[in-house]
Amino acid sequence: MLGTETVWRSCGRGLWRSLRRAAGGSPRALSAASSSARGAARGGGAPPAGASNVKPLDGVKILDLTRVLAGPFATMNLGDLGAEVIKVERPGAGDDTRAWGPPFVGTESVYFLSVNRNKKSIAINMKNSRGAKLIRELAAVSDVFMENYIPGKLAEIGLGYEDIEKIAPHIVYCSITGIVTSVISVISFTPLTLL
Repeated sequence: MLGTETVWRSCGRGLWRSLRRAAGGSPRALSAASSSARGAARGGGAPPAGASNVKPLDGVKILDLTRVLAGPFATMNLGDLGAEVIKVERPGAGDDTRAWGPPFVGTESVYFLSVNRNKKSIAINMKNSRGAKLIRELAAVSDVFMENYIPGKLAEIGLGYEDIEKIAPHIVYCSITGIVTSVISVISFTPLTLL
């Protein structure tokens, strides 16, 4: 049944051909297979026996200091795969994209909502020492640290790669940027962005 569900979702019109083959061409078997596949594709019915609801990144904690698009989209995908994503936003204003619109759903920007599902949000002022200390404490218990600030900006407030690596040597530090300061920085971050 799991194979049929996958075919239904990914192939569309090719479903009938695949079901006919799987059912051995019998109209009765084809009817039973197609109705159960439609139910599964709509989320109906029970999962196949022995199927697990565990997602591949269950148990992985991600500290998300990203904003606008590339970083939030990346961490949203990790959240979709089961990771616990903690998004850090500015107190009072939040992520810049919270105000981008129209369209809005209530007071929330549809753009913001489209790239920030599956996340927990916390407001921390990273510019003061108390806020930076709190970020370091969160990093110490996280598996991944993702940011998309201008290169060197977080290092100025004690949250650069070297600072985080001292307190959390286990962490994967991912820096997403469209600004390249040197060939060395591109080479040093390439393995981290491929994970």
